[in-house]
Amino acid sequence: FMIEKVRETVVGYFHYTYSFFDLPQINANVYCITSDEYTHFEGSVTDWQNFTNGKTITLHGFGDHSNMLSEPFLSKNANHIRDILGEIAAKSKALTIQ
Repeated sequence: FMIEKVRETVVGYFHYTYSFFDLPQINANVYCITSDEYTHFEGSVTDWQNFTNGKTITLHGFGDHSNMLSEPFLSKNANHIRDILGEIAAKSKALTIQ
């Protein structure tokens, strides 16, 4: 019960804080690499859709949030980033060839 209450409070603070910003949407896809503890903050990933006219793509990352950029998780998460950048580069190259 206490963990759920804390989660609700944290999510509430995020929504409250972001309500002050009137940010325009970007014209790009947003890639969200989640941590192993993602299920505790499910709303935070779907909220990214509010900031883009493109798609929100969620990839399952490795490790808890504080260890995602430490080994042994770093190399696995870096592969996600390489794949994302490769996809973007391929699309960009295709657009310049046309």
